[in-house]
Amino acid sequence: MKLLDLTKATGLATSVALLSACGGGTTGPDGPAYETLNATTQTDLDVVAVTLDGGSHTAGTATGTYDGSTNVLNIGATSIALDTTTFSGSYDYVSLLDSTGDNAIVVIQTDVADLPTGSVSFTGEATVNVVVASGPSAGTYAGKMDASIIADFANSASGVDVTFNNITDATVLAGLSPSIVYIANGSEVIAFNDLSLSGAGFASVVGSSATIDGFGSAVSTIDTTGSSLSVAGVFAGDQADEVAGTAALNGATGSALVTFVGD
Repeated sequence: MKLLDLTKATGLATSVALLSACGGGTTGPDGPAYETLNATTQTDLDVVAVTLDGGSHTAGTATGTYDGSTNVLNIGATSIALDTTTFSGSYDYVSLLDSTGDNAIVVIQTDVADLPTGSVSFTGEATVNVVVASGPSAGTYAGKMDASIIADFANSASGVDVTFNNITDATVLAGLSPSIVYIANGSEVIAFNDLSLSGAGFASVVGSSATIDGFGSAVSTIDTTGSSLSVAGVFAGDQADEVAGTAALNGATGSALVTFVGD
């Protein structure tokens, strides 16, 4: 659920924030009309794809169109169906994609003029893949985590923080052994902080930071010093009612790939 901090919103912006906090997703008479992915009848609705390249560990975005008659994203010469089963939440403007390629999420992007002005909190879910390169916790951990996204639209330089915890439905692959069920120890956390807002999206910049901790052992830590970090996110729907993003970190002691949504 999206929550708004009204201490930074005044006047008309406060009224708008109050409407969103009570449910959002309804467009006012002066705002743009937003189609929803599950209800649109348009066959060429302009959308944004959030991408994640596991080989190069880079996150990004690309433009495409969405066909509401077939429920597929068309991007270039590629058509990709939606994945409506991995995440349990109900989202109107974002969806995972049923694809093993780089395109991870389809988004009906918020118009820049329709963005909130204060601080907005989103909760959601994520798929994660974490590699601990060495030590007693070495292995590849894959599962789902709870997502918390905070966006301060009054602070564009470092206005977004994203945190993931409570891993579930997880497996671990260690060495040449088969994957086994991973029993969470409760300390698993991934965090990307001080991401930069730009238009109706956000990304990692110089000064952004990452934390990956607790996988395998409550005291295990991936040293992110000197690691490459790439995060891309897009706000979706009426007054940034929803959010979606991808993230990749790659370093000497470990790596991570994350795909997340929230509302």
